[in-house]
Amino acid sequence: TMAKSGKDSKDAGKRKIDVRQAVKSDARTWYELLIMSSPSLEEVFDEKTLKRLFEAEGNLFSHELTLFIEVNGTPAAMLLGFCWRTKRKLDLPTGYQALAGLKFKIVDKLPVMLRCLGNIGVVNRYEYFISNLAALPEFRGIGLGEMLLHEAEKLAAGCGAKYISIEVEQDNGTAIKLYQKNGFQVEKEASVNIGGRKYFYRMLKCIEERKTPRTNGKEALN
Repeated sequence: TMAKSGKDSKDAGKRKIDVRQAVKSDARTWYELLIMSSPSLEEVFDEKTLKRLFEAEGNLFSHELTLFIEVNGTPAAMLLGFCWRTKRKLDLPTGYQALAGLKFKIVDKLPVMLRCLGNIGVVNRYEYFISNLAALPEFRGIGLGEMLLHEAEKLAAGCGAKYISIEVEQDNGTAIKLYQKNGFQVEKEASVNIGGRKYFYRMLKCIEERKTPRTNGKEALN
């Protein structure tokens, strides 16, 4: 399920807040927010490759799957997410596009990509996965993260998902509190070696009544 198009406008005091579909010209701000939310991506991809993926279609980093929030006309926050069907459909095309973009850097980047493959960003059946969510520093503390989580719930419901999942580094206390406040629970702990070992929580929210999160566990990833 692709991110919706159009704008939803809300007035918060003197701020005009719009939720809109990302466009190709958002690449610079998108990249900045992407690395804020997932610094370890710099170990896997270079900036040029990520921006090309965003501008292209048919991959898991595409503008097609991204929502932006504007505050008074300025891009302020973004959400990149997709459902389990989209993940299954675009996994291989994403890999092909990424490898084509890396070209001569593939020798350095491929081992890291292989360590991540099947470990980071796993999307189970009936899940909508929030790949990245971030707000620029000057726009934090005004509820944009919570607003994007609500948008994710709409997208998840629209594609038939029963759960929303997200991965967050264990030392990102602010993000963890936001997700817990909005109904996410830690499903399991994980670690992966990307430029040093990174430790994550995989968090899950049930969006269907009378469902409970799957059993908790602890998993170390290679």
